[in-house]
Amino acid sequence: NPIRDRALLPKEIVASLFSNIHALLPVNTAVLEALEKNTDNVGAIFLENVSNFRVYSIYVSAHVHTRGKLATYVKQYPLLKHHLDACALYQRCRNLLLPDFLIMPLQRLCVYPSLLENLLRAPPSTHPEATGPRPA
Repeated sequence: NPIRDRALLPKEIVASLFSNIHALLPVNTAVLEALEKNTDNVGAIFLENVSNFRVYSIYVSAHVHTRGKLATYVKQYPLLKHHLDACALYQRCRNLLLPDFLIMPLQRLCVYPSLLENLLRAPPSTHPEATGPRPA
């Protein structure tokens, strides 16, 4: 974390902005690895990992105030603003700002139910549950 490593903000402020974001990656990595091994049981994979998604509740609770806090800290810490402005110029950031990156875990979490609903509606023709059109 360059913000922490360069001491652009005090550690407690960094912790409040990023919360437990470090705990989210292993959850998603485990689901991805399981899906890569077995795409026939997507629902079962999510059910097996459902308790792991509880780490998101901490992140969601903390994220509610993140945008406001970040705006305040950018005003209070000029080096932070300079760093974030410089980062925004990197091509790999794709014109996204820190708040955009911090919301991505929440957006990913919101996509999962829709993904599962779509899979239930239209299983692949080779899937055992694909017996024909389902009633609406």
